[in-house]
Amino acid sequence: MELVDSPIKIEIFKSKYQIPREVGLRYCHPDQIDLDRREGEVVIPMIAFIEGGMTLPMGRITRDYLFHHRLCPQQCAPNVFRILGSIDALNRHLGLGLTWYDVVHLYEGYSQTDGGYYLKSRSPVIRLISCLPRSNKNMKDDYLIASGAWHDGVHCPVKEGDPGGKPLNKNIVTPRLSHTNVPALNFMLWAESFVNEEGQLCAVHKILDFEPISRSFQEIGNSIRAGDSWINRIDVSKPNFLAPRDLPPVVLPIP
Repeated sequence: MELVDSPIKIEIFKSKYQIPREVGLRYCHPDQIDLDRREGEVVIPMIAFIEGGMTLPMGRITRDYLFHHRLCPQQCAPNVFRILGSIDALNRHLGLGLTWYDVVHLYEGYSQTDGGYYLKSRSPVIRLISCLPRSNKNMKDDYLIASGAWHDGVHCPVKEGDPGGKPLNKNIVTPRLSHTNVPALNFMLWAESFVNEEGQLCAVHKILDFEPISRSFQEIGNSIRAGDSWINRIDVSKPNFLAPRDLPPVVLPIP
């Protein structure tokens, strides 16, 4: 809360995270969300800006994923924003043209017992975004309310929703290969970019350029790292996202 506990600090926060001046921003305690949020305003976890690449208006991946899953930002675990924000940033940096369908192809959405939602990679070997914190302790209890011009006409839900009406701990959405940008995903997964000190590919803090609050990252397990020979077999159109043999180099089609 100390980052936004005065008007001056709020302006500094807005400047650091490139929040337009016409967007209003104020702190909200989690117990006061339903009372403090006014019509047309949105509640966003502060960590979404600090480590999730959150922009206002929201990036297309983040906005569309929340919209199509009927989720408002306050329902999402911090790693949801780290993943969505990183893919938004990759689109900006590399012109990949990825959409929320590509997120669904690589990640499963799950319900938590507290009513929140998180993302889990569908493959233990192929991970588009790495270096996600093992724990979000002390990172998810500070919220900001955005008002004014926080969206560009199309926006995510502002009230809590139910993504698909599935029971707890069940998959929320089934991926559709016909909606998946296979060439762009394969290109990114082959690229060996934004690598951390342990060889993990597409490290979230490298993509979004921040110093992690916690360096206790999720176990890499058998995930492919930089230099692994299996990189040449990655193909998200195949079962388990791996082909049985090496593939030709991936070239990103020019739009």
